[in-house]
Amino acid sequence: MQCLLEKYIKKKLNIVPKKVQLLLEKSEHKIRNMLEKQNYSINYINFQNNSVNGVIKKSNKKFFFKMLENQDFKNEIIGYIEIKDTLPVNKIIEIYKLQNYYIIIYEYENTISNNKGLLNDFLVKNDIEITDDSKQVINEIVNLYNSSFKVTINKNVYPMKQFFQKRIKSRLKKWYSKEILFEYNVNINGIECRKTTEIIKEAINFFYKRCKLECSLSQGDPNTLNIGTKPIFFDFATSGYNPIICEFSAMFWSVLIADAYFCPKYHSKSYYNHDKVFENVNEFRPKLKYEINDTEKKINIQSNIKSSKIRIDFIKEYIKMLESLGIKIGKEIIYFILMRILCIFDIRTMAEEDYFYSIFILHYLYENISEDTYISLKNIIDNFDVIGRKVNE
Repeated sequence: MQCLLEKYIKKKLNIVPKKVQLLLEKSEHKIRNMLEKQNYSINYINFQNNSVNGVIKKSNKKFFFKMLENQDFKNEIIGYIEIKDTLPVNKIIEIYKLQNYYIIIYEYENTISNNKGLLNDFLVKNDIEITDDSKQVINEIVNLYNSSFKVTINKNVYPMKQFFQKRIKSRLKKWYSKEILFEYNVNINGIECRKTTEIIKEAINFFYKRCKLECSLSQGDPNTLNIGTKPIFFDFATSGYNPIICEFSAMFWSVLIADAYFCPKYHSKSYYNHDKVFENVNEFRPKLKYEINDTEKKINIQSNIKSSKIRIDFIKEYIKMLESLGIKIGKEIIYFILMRILCIFDIRTMAEEDYFYSIFILHYLYENISEDTYISLKNIIDNFDVIGRKVNE
């Protein structure tokens, strides 16, 4: 995975990979020097795909920092300001400029430690055996959404749009417009489905309509590493008034499938200090068989979708909360989930098994989400293969 600095260096200087590493080391040295001049000592620095972050100390007090390019920095600050008085977040302490980057210093969240404190850690801990306090943790997080979603406004411009509509050109079309297998007919578990390209065209047409959606204040990227069980939210690049259907689709995909299986495999650097997730990845591996018939231009896939009981319990409580508030979620949620399946990772770069698993999931959800969306979603997850059980069950 390329970190932010690596992409910048390659783009600006057009140099060979060996020299990239040398410049990264020099950049890290500059970060350390700048922070040390401000009397911070460095616990660790973590280079990720979208940011450079880490933990620092001053006067024996911990702080979290992240370094962002100009536009990412603006998005983070705008999102932070939007939600800081409504949703639980850690305060920004200081901001520094370092060449073309900004370094934001946040209060450190002391409830977060090695494999503890994040929704990711809670789910991983309970994937195999569910502990007695699990319901309380789920309720606390869901109740936070319940409070936020009580106030809604209709909008067609929102922060999460940069993921959904803006990635149509930069990822969906760029990655898959020439993907030959997307032109093949798909059969899943004996059911004839549409071509993948046909579903993608539907999604593109939907997002280009610019229709107004029911929005509420939200964090905007609710993967399980961005939510603390305190509860508290982190990472504000897409925070603000977002469509509830966007927020829910991201939560649905992240909690049930992606953060249990795909993300640990294809974005492993995100799990620094939260690496127990890797112990369970193989538990979520599907039982998958596929066959490609080039003569008939057809793909046959037999598979299941795997999740855990704790993840299903969490999403069911989330759905119950949305229903109790009278939030309308339509069949078009499939288009938002499609963007999560195809536009977080380029599935063409995945292992072949995971490529076809992604296609299977997309078509399975497309075929089974009906007009009565809540009922169909609950039926879908009831038919997942489930790992995990209650203690003493």
